[in-house]
Amino acid sequence: MSHEIGPIDDTFLRALFAQDELGAVVRAHILIEGQVNRIVEHLLVDPKSLPHLRFEQTVRLMVALGASEELSEPLIELGRIRNAFGHRADTRLTTATIDKWVSCFSENDRAIMNRALEKTRVDLSQPLHRWMSKTQNRDSFTSLFF
Repeated sequence: MSHEIGPIDDTFLRALFAQDELGAVVRAHILIEGQVNRIVEHLLVDPKSLPHLRFEQTVRLMVALGASEELSEPLIELGRIRNAFGHRADTRLTTATIDKWVSCFSENDRAIMNRALEKTRVDLSQPLHRWMSKTQNRDSFTSLFF
């Protein structure tokens, strides 16, 4: 049984690119958490009887219910990134943070992300760094959602 989430909608992309780092991370997490919750609700016979779960618990339940195990680590790491922003005012998106998150994805998913970034660079007919704003780490983070 295959369930497609569908393409990323314009609302999601506008929300990500209109924010500073804190806004981009928190909003991305909120939107993705909503998708994870909908998947779990769809897979359960009686989702209303499920108690409130932390994001990591919901991700693990989603995998236990049949979602790809390859989703687990990137989603859990996204939760950690969001928690860092939610609990410390001085948190910044660093290259190391983004690299650690990207390393959680499968080799195949990383190859897909690299092809998408390259296509974006080609479509814009300029080096990717010229497309990204002064908030390059935020743009690197948000570009991973394409």
